[in-house]
Amino acid sequence: MGIGALFSWKRTGANASAEHVIESRVGISYISADQACKNVAKEVSSVTFEDAVAQAQNEWESKILSSIEVIDDGHETSRNDTLKLMLYSALYQTGLLPTDKTGENPHWKTSDRHPYYDDHYTIWDTYRTVTPLYHMLFTNTYTRVLSGLISIFTNDGYLPAGRIANWNGRVQGGTHADMILADAYVKSVKAANGQRGRNEIGGIVDWHEAFKAVLNDADNLPIHNEDSVTFDGATKEGRGALDDYLSLHYITRNHTRSISRGVEYSQNDFAIYSFAKGLNAPEAARFRDRADWWQNQWNPTANTTLQGVGTFTGFPGARDSDGSWNFTNYDPLTCGGCGWSDDIYEAKVWETAFSAAPHDMAKIITLMGGDEAFVKRLDASFLPGFGTSVGANNDAGSALFNPGNEPSFMTPFLYNYVKGNHWRTVNQSRAIVDDFYSAEKNGYPGNIDAGALPSWLIFNLIGLYPVAAQPIYLLGAPRFSSLKIRLFPGTAQATWLWIRAENLSDKSWYPQKVLWNSRELDRSWITHFEMGAGGNLTFVMGEEPKKWDFGERPPSLSPWPYM
Repeated sequence: MGIGALFSWKRTGANASAEHVIESRVGISYISADQACKNVAKEVSSVTFEDAVAQAQNEWESKILSSIEVIDDGHETSRNDTLKLMLYSALYQTGLLPTDKTGENPHWKTSDRHPYYDDHYTIWDTYRTVTPLYHMLFTNTYTRVLSGLISIFTNDGYLPAGRIANWNGRVQGGTHADMILADAYVKSVKAANGQRGRNEIGGIVDWHEAFKAVLNDADNLPIHNEDSVTFDGATKEGRGALDDYLSLHYITRNHTRSISRGVEYSQNDFAIYSFAKGLNAPEAARFRDRADWWQNQWNPTANTTLQGVGTFTGFPGARDSDGSWNFTNYDPLTCGGCGWSDDIYEAKVWETAFSAAPHDMAKIITLMGGDEAFVKRLDASFLPGFGTSVGANNDAGSALFNPGNEPSFMTPFLYNYVKGNHWRTVNQSRAIVDDFYSAEKNGYPGNIDAGALPSWLIFNLIGLYPVAAQPIYLLGAPRFSSLKIRLFPGTAQATWLWIRAENLSDKSWYPQKVLWNSRELDRSWITHFEMGAGGNLTFVMGEEPKKWDFGERPPSLSPWPYM
């Protein structure tokens, strides 16, 4: 649905000069012209242009930009104007979507108790870093966004993977609204391990209806819609390859994007498993089993050689219905044509190997040959010269790791899953920000995808990274010496998180130790429940890498086989 306004005025002596300003008030409505006029009368009947600008500035400042305060403690890093401009620009860009259309839905009635949000441009991207940031910083708004997502299922029959102009579509890979709803539940209400949250997500969210919605995604094949970009269609909503997935427990090339959908459906099923465990729902056992099905898409013999580096074996692969592996036009260093009708959409097989199962990194590391082989493969990801294209507008740098591509978002932080390697996470994440992000006009290494890249940048600048559908954050390292972060504002659970970096400078930025509320940590991750209570996260920096993280590894669905 397009929005526009056409108006005219009579030319008179009073308004003919170039200096004369004509002030107009234009109403917008997705329902009717009459409703648009009512909106004008209600919202701006006596508001001047200057008043409107001031109100907008105040709202952005109070609700968005003031969420994170860089404390001017006289330290050089807290006065880094470029990094501050990047931080606050990213907050602004993260806050632009989705669009609150409560009261303006032409298809069903909406209200403050039943809000509605549209323009979920790329949920397949935003579930990684945008929605976790909303949960932390814009909690009241996020509660409304979640309620609105559920209402789309209630009224339209499916959760969206992408939605614009009050219409679902397309689905790029899995059904990642499942990830969003489960992530919010396990953080706010109850995690899979029984840990209870603080209920910072408000009461208007109907968790039981949300669970019905994710079960619908997981179990019901959507109506087949024709789509010119794919030979198998079924791109509007839901999981269009469920026929293969439920019968074979993997996806064949009878469907487009078989590799990416094969692993992503299993990630979605892990999210549903975690949701079900929290609800004590009987479906938990079934989805615990399905959370392992990504392994059926993993070809243990697929390999590739990087000249001068070594041979790497074990990658997600294309598979036929008889169980055999299909190597036709298959290369772990590419994604074929990288489009809607290929094995993977805009992500190399190499990238997909690292992002295949964030919920089960113990198994990923085992399949890649253990800790040493895993770190070697991670290191190889960042070597220049081995990269290949993943499609228009998504190429940045010359390495296999792609900083502008969301499937690579978590890769720099995966070192945290191997003891003693947090310093490598800091090394790579810091270099990515410095090499590919800036405060310039083209300051992002790709399409920002409804806030995906800006929110990734924010997490990197504050030294955290969220793991989808798990109530944990991997530690990076902050780029400012002192940050004050407002958590869960406007709720009864509102609190403050202070992040400090002692001895931080352009030469001293490797954590020597990390403390949570003055207690020294020996692990490179922190739970949502710890952080949600508020407190002080302190990094003590030095000029040389230090291996300090020899405690418990981050949670994984499979048990860790290594000490």
